[in-house]
Amino acid sequence: MNECPPSRSQLKRESLALQDLAERLSGLPPEEIRVLDLPAEIIEALLEAEAMKKRSGFRRHIRYIGGLLRRIDASHISEALERREDMNRRRTAFFQQAEQWRDRLLGEDESVLAEILGAFPAADVQRLRQLARNARREIARVKTILNERARTAAAAAGETA
Repeated sequence: MNECPPSRSQLKRESLALQDLAERLSGLPPEEIRVLDLPAEIIEALLEAEAMKKRSGFRRHIRYIGGLLRRIDASHISEALERREDMNRRRTAFFQQAEQWRDRLLGEDESVLAEILGAFPAADVQRLRQLARNARREIARVKTILNERARTAAAAAGETA
């Protein structure tokens, strides 16, 4: 069967996708760029792009890197970036969950301990309670100090007025 060459529109979409990949790669830290299985020429170009981000040549350099990526099979690179971004999303979601647990513990919501123990069965409940209690005391102490400073400042302002 006679296969038709890709249309200009398809070539343009592929080119833009590779430029997008190049831009995403240029946002990685240098040590992560070096870990990827990339030819030395592409690694060097990506490291150069890091220095160009604030200048007008950055877009042109990204197009250049996209051209370099056209020469290789970039699907494994794209998949590696997706895995990295997925891991970062999961890490962020976990951190946000931990912040919610912390806020609820400080708000004296004892039901949160059951959730934490469900996620971390080996967690030390007594230690968690102690840390939450100490944190609440510290918050109360800081609030008292700030209130005293505010009263002192208001009193000083009243004397000068």
